[in-house]
Amino acid sequence: MTVPSTISAVYSESTTWSLNIVGDEHEQRWYDRLIRPLLPAYEDFWRLFVFPFRAREDSVWIATNLAPHHEAICIYNYSILRSSTRVYEFREIARTNKTQQGDVGSDAFDDFVIWLTMSYDRFLHLAGALFIYWSSPSDIEKRSIKAWRQRADELDGLVGTDLFVRLDAAQNEVETYRHFIVHGLKFPGGLDRVPNADGVKNKHLLYWSEWARLAKMGASAWEANTVDRMALIDTFWEAYLRTSNHFWTTMVKWTLDQRGHLPFADHEKVFLPSRRVLTSPTGTSAVVPGPIFTIPSGTTYPPELDK
Repeated sequence: MTVPSTISAVYSESTTWSLNIVGDEHEQRWYDRLIRPLLPAYEDFWRLFVFPFRAREDSVWIATNLAPHHEAICIYNYSILRSSTRVYEFREIARTNKTQQGDVGSDAFDDFVIWLTMSYDRFLHLAGALFIYWSSPSDIEKRSIKAWRQRADELDGLVGTDLFVRLDAAQNEVETYRHFIVHGLKFPGGLDRVPNADGVKNKHLLYWSEWARLAKMGASAWEANTVDRMALIDTFWEAYLRTSNHFWTTMVKWTLDQRGHLPFADHEKVFLPSRRVLTSPTGTSAVVPGPIFTIPSGTTYPPELDK
């Protein structure tokens, strides 16, 4: 068989593959806990932009010599998963602290906010790489890490949606807290509460003296100006899941609807492994479908996959 000639054809073939079998160790470990139940659109995006271009099915490594913007898409998408697992872990730590000790604790709250901000930032880098990929497919410029982020705000105009606006707004809301944490502020956290969004944005309640003043005003004033730490973590987490899945789903749909009839710019590197029994780290085995593609002549892959 030959490589399918269009993006839609490649995607149609790759939908028979799943991360719980052909993902790398980290993806398989987190498949049932995070990816399948909470971030299912990650796998769909991976099937379209990443999996057909990986050098082998059991590794995160992608094919060599992909166009820089396509390589950036693969790298940032995987980086988002890695940071998402850290966010998930710190939320679980916070929940355990709240249940066992009655207090989330400053460390768990701070780590959650910092990692969530980082994950949103990587989404914005992904948005910039996607814009360059579709607006300038012949662009082969090697960019610095920050350069991809600089084009993120142009994605909405290309796609005709509000992906950047949503990401930017979500990140700014979380980053408000991160800014003060990273720069040394430690919220007193009285009764396991922190300033609400208005209090942080307007720099209210950022000093001990202001907390003392508020405490003297009574319970109603206290609750009106603060928010429970665990409740805020849950609110940020739920918003992150909605925003992430919406981004991936929208980009997959737009790509198939608007560009599905075209070949991938890196179509000569498309590769999916042949039929074989694969065993995941948890012991799950499955016979994956194949053969799907033959490796195009002139393309170099690891020797064991070139046979």
